Amino acid sequence: MFKQYILFVTILFALLLGACAGKPDDPYAAFRGHSEHKLFQEAENALRKKHYREASERFQALDALYPFSRYAKTAHLHMIYTYYRDDNSSAALDMALRYERLYPKSKHMDYVHYLSGVTYYEEGRNWLSKYFELDSSQRDLKHFENAFYTFSRVVEQYPKSPYAPMSRQYMIYIRQLMARNHLDVARYYMSEKAYQASIERSLEIIKHYQGTPAVIPALKLLRQSASKLGKKTLVHDAEKLLKQHHVDYAPIRQ
Repeated sequence: MFKQYILFVTILFALLLGACAGKPDDPYAAFRGHSEHKLFQEAENALRKKHYREASERFQALDALYPFSRYAKTAHLHMIYTYYRDDNSSAALDMALRYERLYPKSKHMDYVHYLSGVTYYEEGRNWLSKYFELDSSQRDLKHFENAFYTFSRVVEQYPKSPYAPMSRQYMIYIRQLMARNHLDVARYYMSEKAYQASIERSLEIIKHYQGTPAVIPALKLLRQSASKLGKKTLVHDAEKLLKQHHVDYAPIRQ
């Protein structure tokens, strides 16, 4: 009987502790008394004042508390921007995908794709702060690849969009950046005497990045790497292309 009493007290004590712990904080508790109109107005006012964190919080609350509100579509669009300006790239990109899924025929889809591209691009720029600390063969420009693809959607699907010209400029710059990355990798392989890998990277630039400043250095590097492996045809082809570009080159030292 005594053991049963002890067990009962133990269970009761555990239940009391659980009750004291309480429920997790409600992230929208501060907004539950607000009407959907008031929440939207507060979010819009915060956005106009460039208080992006505050705007995001109120748009989130509006989305959670009034998911079928008449303001939902506009709130979702603004949330992409406020997340982006608040340096919350992952949330901005997730919201952009959600917006496209919910409103695929929206007249604002060009803007959504453009802003997604800018977000990917900025992620890439932030990543570049660590770029030169990495071994050349380990660099990954996935953010810029995603940005290029997203900007291309604006240019191809919405050629008359006001965001198309800027998207095109981003694409040109990203293409040059990616070509330069391939060139860095090719040079790294050359320095490590991995001549075949250097050849393959050089050919990648020549084939896919014509018109970028990296092409001439890639041709010179291809000529050197091919010479190291005794690939005379490749050496000849590289020299022929260099002549077409009116570029002089020094004799190869064996």
